[in-house]
Amino acid sequence: MARVAVLVAVAAASLVGAVAPSAAHTPHDDVFDVAASPRYATDRTLLAISRGQLVRSTDAGATWQRLVKGLDSRTQPHDVAYGGTSTTRAYAVYLDAVYRTDDGGSSWTRILTPAVGDLRRLATTTGSPDIAIVAGASAGAQITTDGGATWRSLGASSSPITAVAFKKGSQQVIFAGDAAGVLHITGNAGSTWRHYPMPAGGAITTIAPSPDFSTDGVAMVGTTSGGIFRWHHPTLTATAVNTGLSDLRVTSIAHSVLHGWDGRVFASTWTGGVFVSADRGQTWSASNSGLEWDSQVGTPAFADRPSFGRVVTVLDDNVTWAQAVLVTAFTGLYESLDLGGSWQPTETLTTSTIMGLALSPQYGTDQTLAISTYVNGAFVSTNGGAGFLGLQELNSA
Repeated sequence: MARVAVLVAVAAASLVGAVAPSAAHTPHDDVFDVAASPRYATDRTLLAISRGQLVRSTDAGATWQRLVKGLDSRTQPHDVAYGGTSTTRAYAVYLDAVYRTDDGGSSWTRILTPAVGDLRRLATTTGSPDIAIVAGASAGAQITTDGGATWRSLGASSSPITAVAFKKGSQQVIFAGDAAGVLHITGNAGSTWRHYPMPAGGAITTIAPSPDFSTDGVAMVGTTSGGIFRWHHPTLTATAVNTGLSDLRVTSIAHSVLHGWDGRVFASTWTGGVFVSADRGQTWSASNSGLEWDSQVGTPAFADRPSFGRVVTVLDDNVTWAQAVLVTAFTGLYESLDLGGSWQPTETLTTSTIMGLALSPQYGTDQTLAISTYVNGAFVSTNGGAGFLGLQELNSA
């Protein structure tokens, strides 16, 4: 068994290095992003980025499948989003690549390789499956209107773009926020822009136009240190709306699916958790029952990771009009079915998820291969995968 033991040692080491970088540790999943299918109420499909892996669930998060076909980047994925109202078209942003799927995530095609590999932002619009915007501090911001066949500079700002959003259903009205705290708005897909500095609040981290922007002219703007500003476009004014918000480092904002009726807005923050507003963003209340924190946030190894990230609202039932709220976190993915009253964790990677594979150089004759799993360690098969032994079992065999 000496030759096999050497193979296992080499394979285990190589597998760890071969998998995309992980940003957390056992036992929890560090979930960077989540996207709900435009028809989630019927197809129950989610895409997520968990511990450096792109995964998909077709049963509302009960089980997940790791997605790998066509994803050849070895860097960290950051954002994923559906394109238009399509359930099959989606985009995924890695540091050094942008990918598109046309079959719901089963396979992916690289559609952009930036000159500098620091992409971290992605925005799509329900107005078209062919439009997407990606951005990075050095890579700049680029937009495609043909599904990634061609790209052009967004042209909003000379400062790094740190947040992007579309007016609901629009192909023309785009909001972009930058590292200098300036809000940029275009009504013609970036041909011309108008620029509006926010009151002192640091970089803009998230922009959430009201679903009724055409009538109320409101967009909620989150910042790194100034909390949330309510942008009122008819008067071109930004007003701080931080009453009840104990953490002013805002990471994400989302309106209720039924915002026109219930007026609810959800906001996630760096370490303060999730806050809910029942008065269209004027005042906030903490909504953290069931959420978990981890002390590693704030340590040098995870200095750029917030405790809580993207918050998403989605229609959960077409008959009752119930909605689900999802929030990504350093400690996993959480779901609320009572408008943020309580949260339940959703496991995105099982302990036996295969994270890597290595074949013996003589696989054709010895049928030996090794796999590494998310938590359960490495295993070796000497019969082409028909059966596996753990390292402890192998050493004692």
